[in-house]
Amino acid sequence: MKVKIKPGKLEGDIDAISSKSQGHRDLILGALCEEKTEIFLNNFSDDILVTVKALENLGFVIERKENSFLIKDRVDVKNPQIDFKDSGSSLRFLLAIGNFYGENVKYIGSESLSKRPLKELIEELEKNNFSFSQNHLPLEARGYFKGGKFTFRGDISSQYISGILLAASKSPFESQIILKSNLESKPYVDLTINELKKFCIDVKKMENSYKIKGGNLKSPGKLYVEGDWSNASVFIGANLLGSKVKIRGLNIDSLQGDKEILTIAKKFGSKIFTEDNILENSKADIRSMEIDIKNIPDLAPVLCVILAASTEKSRLINAKRLRFKESDRLFSLCKMINDLGADGKIVGDSLEITGKIKGGHVNSFNDHRIVMAACLASTFAKEEIIIDGAQAVEKSYKNFFEDFKKLGGNFVCYR
Repeated sequence: MKVKIKPGKLEGDIDAISSKSQGHRDLILGALCEEKTEIFLNNFSDDILVTVKALENLGFVIERKENSFLIKDRVDVKNPQIDFKDSGSSLRFLLAIGNFYGENVKYIGSESLSKRPLKELIEELEKNNFSFSQNHLPLEARGYFKGGKFTFRGDISSQYISGILLAASKSPFESQIILKSNLESKPYVDLTINELKKFCIDVKKMENSYKIKGGNLKSPGKLYVEGDWSNASVFIGANLLGSKVKIRGLNIDSLQGDKEILTIAKKFGSKIFTEDNILENSKADIRSMEIDIKNIPDLAPVLCVILAASTEKSRLINAKRLRFKESDRLFSLCKMINDLGADGKIVGDSLEITGKIKGGHVNSFNDHRIVMAACLASTFAKEEIIIDGAQAVEKSYKNFFEDFKKLGGNFVCYR
């Protein structure tokens, strides 16, 4: 799908969509319980549907309602096959869990997902009772999670650590995760630990390790997934650039790492207003800034566009992790900035941004966050913006363009 957007500010109010990060975790933990669990979400993104389908393929009986998933029961399946499509979270969270429910499990996914890092997670699982046909998709897995010690570098994917913690919650054996250096993207692991508490599983955190003993999961019955700060950052960014959007349903005390967008907005001079579960922030004067995105890689596309509202040079640093997203996001962001008339330059693991966005024609690289970032750029661009592959946004925000239109976004779609 191709989208052509005319420049213009946004104004109005919307509901924050349910957090994809929390939704994945709650659905998996709900399935691991013996009791029924109902997970309430107001938005079923493609990635969430991948996790639901994966659980169904493992034998779970899930009733899909208008705004929730009720996990009711499980039936036995033989040699299940799971298609993760393009969802890295679903893959890494379920890789150690699937064999609870099948002696031999086959995992497949998109070409893009087969290129995303998995080797270190597989190597650690193979030290602990698993065997895999190869270290990337497609692959077959045998074995059974029995706990043990798992050692990772701190700059490895936080989803590896979360995946082990989720599997360990089901196992009656003790598991220990040891980090060889400080953990990057730590807020995502903190979120996993917080969701485990809701299911009566405690994780002991030490300086560079985690200990967990599972086997006693208890369902809370019903869980309401809070609003997603990653996707809401698009509209918080739009407000920084002069739009007037009010967002309902964001938890100001959330453990989601991308709530950091508020701290960054304040550094630009934006004032934050919260009242009656509604958040709004004021316009700010965008100036040169260096932002470390080591722990907030999903904010990079929004921040990249915000910084390109100034003619001064800015930098996103510690951006190595961007190379292993839905696209090589370091490259695709740089290309987007240049195609929109500003000047982007990759320097090592950093992205330098100079000059203001004007408008232009960009490729989404099948990356949902590139689509949203380009739409954000239209709120202060001088010329129209065309996005190829705009349907990629459905990976995390299925009704994004509906909300964008509701707020005054002026665009046309071409198939």
